[in-house]
Amino acid sequence: METRVHPTTICIGHSGWCVVFKFILLFSFYARGMDAASKARYDQYTRVVRKPSKTLTTMRQLKILGLFILVGQSSLLFGQTQAQLTDESNKRLKKAEAELTSVYNKILTTYSDDKEFVKNLKESQELWTKFRTTELKVMFPSREPGYYGSVHQMCINDYLADLTNDRVKRLQTWLTGTIEGDVCSGSIKVKD
Repeated sequence: METRVHPTTICIGHSGWCVVFKFILLFSFYARGMDAASKARYDQYTRVVRKPSKTLTTMRQLKILGLFILVGQSSLLFGQTQAQLTDESNKRLKKAEAELTSVYNKILTTYSDDKEFVKNLKESQELWTKFRTTELKVMFPSREPGYYGSVHQMCINDYLADLTNDRVKRLQTWLTGTIEGDVCSGSIKVKD
């Protein structure tokens, strides 16, 4: 039995692997546009060969499988560095802090006519900032240098970002308002 194959095709015949590789090969030609010159090049690089023994086909398939495993594993080597992860966590923290500042300032503007509320909100924010700093000390008590490893700053940033996002959610209540008739709404304004 004879089969036409491309020299770069590692398998011959109609096994599962061969179908996949032939599809990839043909797709690459058609993606570029199979004009007359491409067809001539394809014909030039294809040849007629005898179908190899089953052992040879199996060995080629094992080589292909090994190649896929090697390529797959090598992609793991191109992950992010700790510095990149720390940088991303720092960006998340800065984003959370910017959102907190925005929400806090909007509340101050919205409730500017209620002097007692504004005074209490400012005091609450100062105490929350102290709470956040102390909470961080509880989570990561002072230890000798290197105790928490190279991920320490990333973990600090993520923990602070989580605490900050929680604060944003709580403060957001004063901007979204409450429904009329909520007897426990306190200083939260009723929705329009």
